Amino acid sequence: MKLELQLGAKDVVAYTDSQLVEKQFRKTYEAKETSMVKYLQKVHDLQQAFEHFELHQVPIEENERANALSKFASAAFGIKSKKFTLLVSEHPENRDLPQDREF
Repeated sequence: MKLELQLGAKDVVAYTDSQLVEKQFRKTYEAKETSMVKYLQKVHDLQQAFEHFELHQVPIEENERANALSKFASAAFGIKSKKFTLLVSEHPENRDLPQDREF
């Protein structure tokens, strides 16, 4: 969320594979752990900076991009120099692309 703010994003749609996090964010479930309460407060504070913010839960088996990113992050752990290229699009992802195409 901080990166999105730095990039000037105004409308954000975020995804999580954690049903618990999504329900706690929506205040459907109560966060009980002190660290999670603080984390959620920070998320709600940051949320106020956007004109529009949504958080959606995606089943982990359907969240291939997040799985790939988490595997990459795990593999990169311990590498001292971490340089990444971030591509930002003003347009939402086109879900009509062929399914066999790799990105």
